[in-house]
Amino acid sequence: MSENPDLGSDINYCIQFPVNVENSLNEFCILIIELNQSLESIWANIYHRTQDEIKSFTNNQVYRHQLITNLSNESLNENIGHYSRFVATKKIKPAEAYRLKAYNKAGILGV
Repeated sequence: MSENPDLGSDINYCIQFPVNVENSLNEFCILIIELNQSLESIWANIYHRTQDEIKSFTNNQVYRHQLITNLSNESLNENIGHYSRFVATKKIKPAEAYRLKAYNKAGILGV
């Protein structure tokens, strides 16, 4: 990962969590994709093993996806609760409820 990433994309959210979880810090990457490209171009720029994982999931799992914006406070709190239970099993950082609520209030949050 570059020390000076190009932050000119449409969506940028960068945060470094300074606390070890179970005495471990893990290196990670986040994909930043310019969404104005064609689907073919986006797909071609995804690492081939990541493509395989995506194909395996979409071909072998029943799933649905939906983008919901402008959530009610009740719905947002429900989603935060679901995510908090999920991350507890993965031992990763929980959602920052105050940040998600601010994003939702500003109309820029989608789940």
